[in-house]
Amino acid sequence: MFIYTKILIMSERIDTFIEVKIASQTDVDPLTHIVRAAHQANNLEFPINGPWIRNQVEQTRILKERAGIEKAIRKDVAENAERIYGPQSDEAISLAIFRDIASPLDAIYLSQRETYKGEALSWNEINNTTCVELRNTISRILDTPRFTKFLNVCQPFKETLKLIVDKLINENNPINLQQLQKDFLSLATAASKQMGPILLLILDQNTTNPSAENVSQAPRLLEARAQLIFPLDSENKQNRDDIVNAAFEQHSALHPMIHIDKPSFIIGTAAGWAGQELISYTTGERFEPQEGFMFAPNLIKEPDTYDKTLAFAAIPSSSYVNYAIQQYNITHEVGHMYGSTEDKTLTELDTDIPSVISCLKSAYQNNSLTNYDKAATMTAVLAAEFGKQVLAPYEGGETERGYYNSSYFILNSMFEHGLLAFSPDQTKLVITTSPDVFLTYTKYLEETYVKFLNQDHRTLEHLKQGNASSDTFRYIEKLR
Repeated sequence: MFIYTKILIMSERIDTFIEVKIASQTDVDPLTHIVRAAHQANNLEFPINGPWIRNQVEQTRILKERAGIEKAIRKDVAENAERIYGPQSDEAISLAIFRDIASPLDAIYLSQRETYKGEALSWNEINNTTCVELRNTISRILDTPRFTKFLNVCQPFKETLKLIVDKLINENNPINLQQLQKDFLSLATAASKQMGPILLLILDQNTTNPSAENVSQAPRLLEARAQLIFPLDSENKQNRDDIVNAAFEQHSALHPMIHIDKPSFIIGTAAGWAGQELISYTTGERFEPQEGFMFAPNLIKEPDTYDKTLAFAAIPSSSYVNYAIQQYNITHEVGHMYGSTEDKTLTELDTDIPSVISCLKSAYQNNSLTNYDKAATMTAVLAAEFGKQVLAPYEGGETERGYYNSSYFILNSMFEHGLLAFSPDQTKLVITTSPDVFLTYTKYLEETYVKFLNQDHRTLEHLKQGNASSDTFRYIEKLR
């Protein structure tokens, strides 16, 4: 085994202008306002987050009810996009197409949940009637004059539709299904590079057959699932690219024996969801079985957690808050591509420890560039991120345990090393930005990560404890 003895975190240049642009793009994006308004009008939370329950029958019942609501939401969004952007705009056309294919995808996914028993099955074998409807719908879309120009320009979008009809619906061979996973991701990343609307199909079997999450094994089923994502404008795209490039360099420095080409990624505004997405709108996810990830900045969940933590710590709001949230999430997703463990109870720690080091260092190194405290703000955002994960309902799965283990370790260690503390009267969260405290803490995380990579038994057992210290418990209670 290669012994990791040196950790190098490369500094990240942060430009205040970039932070302001990133924050404002998320705050005023008209497409997100259209989507949020449609959800509010139909009494559905935005973004959807759960139900996270183990009772599959009850969860399916909720999802069936939700599918009807989603159909109404898609109709409202498509109509409003046409009114605001114009009937021949990319937004109006792609949302109209997505509206028409989404309900059949919902029905296929619900059928998969109810009937799948572990055998290799195509969509057509599970729900022939709906597959006929989906095939006819896509054929009509491809022949509709209004859509012709859009589909000719946005070839990856068109090819995705054709691939669903020509191969996905009838495919049941696991090797071919695995290739289809890659093909759909390749088309989505091609659409992203073209700066066109992205019909993203991240296909897996994680809810019908969660024990088969090992990507080295070919899937026996691909759950119906789709998202519609719109690209950022060129300026904002470059800003997000800068974060990705920095995260890629930082994680690469941590893993000198692992060579990964620069990842393919999709970062944009999400505006449509179908199939498996009925459970929870995906904010960020690593692509499998190839390297890359997606991230939708407009789908940050539980925003009240950040507001409560900032207020509790008496930290004023600034454009840097949104930047910090996105920096952590992007750095986290990049880190998953360097995964060094197959233990699901440790996979989140595997990316969170270096991601926290990276985010804290960038904030401290650039703290003098602004008239507000980046270091304190980043620390508060990280505390809120991990507090949010602990507040999520726990149903006993190994993957869920991984989030708990990581969150408790980061929060416990922040309190233990003095980055976080309580005021004497317990009414305020005190964030210490002393350089000495910061250096001691990041050195501790670096040393811990080296031991983690070298499979030090004591360290692994400590990281798996997943218990809140008294201070962490007190902080979590303040967030409820």
